[in-house]
Amino acid sequence: MAQGVKRYLMVLPQEQLPIPPDSFTDTFLLLPNKGFCADPVLALGTVQHYLNAAEVDDKMESSPDWLFGHINYDYGRASSNKVHFGICPFHFFCPEVILQKRDAKITALVHPLVNIGRAQMLIDMAYAPSPAQSHSPSRQLMPHISRDSYLNHVECLLEEIAYGNIYEANFCQLFLAEDVAIAPSAVFKAMQRFTPNPFSAFYRLGPHSAMIASPEQFLKRVENKLFSYPMKGTARRSNHPKVDNRLRNALQENPKERAENIMITDLVRNDLSKVSVAGTVIVDELCGVYTFPGVHQLISCVRGELKPDIKFSEILHATFPMGSMTGAPKVSAMKIIEREESFCRELFSGSVGYISPTGGFDLNVVIRSLFYNADTKMLSGATGGAITSRSRPESEYRESLTKGGFFQRCLKG
Repeated sequence: MAQGVKRYLMVLPQEQLPIPPDSFTDTFLLLPNKGFCADPVLALGTVQHYLNAAEVDDKMESSPDWLFGHINYDYGRASSNKVHFGICPFHFFCPEVILQKRDAKITALVHPLVNIGRAQMLIDMAYAPSPAQSHSPSRQLMPHISRDSYLNHVECLLEEIAYGNIYEANFCQLFLAEDVAIAPSAVFKAMQRFTPNPFSAFYRLGPHSAMIASPEQFLKRVENKLFSYPMKGTARRSNHPKVDNRLRNALQENPKERAENIMITDLVRNDLSKVSVAGTVIVDELCGVYTFPGVHQLISCVRGELKPDIKFSEILHATFPMGSMTGAPKVSAMKIIEREESFCRELFSGSVGYISPTGGFDLNVVIRSLFYNADTKMLSGATGGAITSRSRPESEYRESLTKGGFFQRCLKG
């Protein structure tokens, strides 16, 4: 790998990272919690865009630097579904300024092509106060398909499972509100109050704002080690400690939830084996119970030792999209859910994250998220659930509506 870009350091007087206001129109990605990094970061402005994984490979070989951005679920594939939102399939950017919070100190890493005046302007814009305004839309997010349509789609998936074509499918439902005005920064602040999950992110690219409250990590590279953390199996939380503990224990023993997780963990083992040295792929943890604000989750951990000289694009080709959002077998499940779903997922169930100058990276799973297009005034979100042979259509429908209630709580603040 070539020598990396040398950024210069500024120490700022502030003690907290900002949530950029809605007046900040440059590209940014805020990773506010400690899931992605040891320290929260905010990437501001763009020196250069990278619109596919091969361009990222070239950049990391010629002049390695920090890159931030996203990968759509549909990256590399065309979707025939009618509802599209216009988020580009792949976008990473080399930021002009990176703000990092460590303890009570904020530092700025500035790209050498960016002058101090431009860097200070971006920082001042990011810290500018947001005007007081309501972030509740005048119209509620509504399911894009009817209850009967949802039940019919689940029945079709159960038939595919019965025929042996797939073992599990992640079926997603779209929630939509058109011609609405919201303040994305205020919505993200509400998300952080309700669910400060470790892989949350606030992302702006052109007119698009993504407000992400994800607890799920997709893929992480540390030196020559690759880690994936399939999350399948969910139980609600309770305000009563004894009840909450019972719910947690019940999740640990629930055969349907465990089966969902184990099937996807096996799929992830297979994915990692494509880019790992033979015999090095190991399940470090199977169906561990982890507690987050609002939910308990079953999470497994799969680890592999990467083959020498493996590229980012090769890792992505082998592993993306993540099995927790497709089903198993992956390719068959993706074809079937493309037929059954009513919308193009785009960034939902894709990833946002960063790539470091050393080639390490960390990517999340974009779930529990809202998306807003300031040009079209369209607000959307989606929920997903694993369909297995044990699934009951009516129960799956109720669960999808329950998950959708998260959106309304965030919008009401």
